[in-house]
Amino acid sequence: MHRLTLPVLLILLALGAASTGVARAQEQRLYAGVTALASQLGASVDKRVDTRAPDTLVPEPRRGRLLHDRDTGETAAYGPGLLAGYRHPVIGNALYVGVEVDVAFDSDAVQSQFQGIGESAGRNQLGESWPDHWTFDSGRNYGVSVRLGVAAGPLRTWDASVYALVGLRRTDGAYTTRFNGCLSPMLCSSAPDTPDFVSGTDSRELDFQGTTLGIGFERWVRQRVAIRIELRHTQYDDEVWVAPFDEVGVTVPTAVGGEQSGLMVSLARTF
Repeated sequence: MHRLTLPVLLILLALGAASTGVARAQEQRLYAGVTALASQLGASVDKRVDTRAPDTLVPEPRRGRLLHDRDTGETAAYGPGLLAGYRHPVIGNALYVGVEVDVAFDSDAVQSQFQGIGESAGRNQLGESWPDHWTFDSGRNYGVSVRLGVAAGPLRTWDASVYALVGLRRTDGAYTTRFNGCLSPMLCSSAPDTPDFVSGTDSRELDFQGTTLGIGFERWVRQRVAIRIELRHTQYDDEVWVAPFDEVGVTVPTAVGGEQSGLMVSLARTF
């Protein structure tokens, strides 16, 4: 229930204030406020298992090939945030341009599991793509955006405006895998006199950067106070790395990407 408290509070404040009389504050250009975000966070992972090195210890028929495994997952994310910006009215206050920075604390985790690729029953022998469990934990994210708004015609009568935005965004996160597989040229099994499977976890800190596009509606509910409803989508660039297993001549290139679409409600005050 606490996840819904801030959006509901903002809406109630707006409705309660609407009856007190509205005064536009276009001449006030600096502003700051609080936000509440509800979004869908998605992550995709591309994993390749490369056994084409001349010195690989992977036996036939699993050597000399490049396996490509891909998996996706998504989750709902909620959280509060803060914003601050500057806007400049143009053409007699019919239009405005602005720059805004914001930070959101809508951390959550995407979890999924690879299907795995291989000939063995568990798809986890040396040279196969193991069915790893993986988790992407998103943390704080922040960004800067440029906005173009329209406040002409009927919108002016409503003390309202609509706007479009484009911006850059960055999010901190961690990618973790849990694996159980064979690192021996001989087949691993639970039988005596055979190599054992190896289990463990591997974690990596990631810093995603991406592009945000969005549209919004803003209405002044008091002098210097406005409420906004905004739809936005962020596409993050892939983070890419290669995990080398030099002792057996195998490399595992991996790429993790993400995207986030959501609804943001904010309450801002000009100064």
